[in-house]
Amino acid sequence: QESIGGATLCLTVLATLHPPSHFDSGMYHLPLVRHYASGSITPLESVRMPVFAVLLHTLAAVPYQLGGETAAQLVHLLTLAITFCLLVGVGERLGSRIMGWWMAAI
Repeated sequence: QESIGGATLCLTVLATLHPPSHFDSGMYHLPLVRHYASGSITPLESVRMPVFAVLLHTLAAVPYQLGGETAAQLVHLLTLAITFCLLVGVGERLGSRIMGWWMAAI
């Protein structure tokens, strides 16, 4: 069980460090992050969804300025890790540790 979790964690981190290549990254995620990193907080009319998940994009603006597009993806990894830990904790409080791991895995 621990080796599967470790392997999953390694693959997730490696996928996060891979340069963005998905269409949604170039279509609205990264243009919004670039826009917010430039200092503007106005809606960006040139993207498909100009007011999509604004908080996450503003949080990704700081790592983008420090390390570019790949660093901006680390915000998504951080939110995944926080959600995973919260679900494991809720599962432990409701039943058992195994329940928490299953909740997080699903």
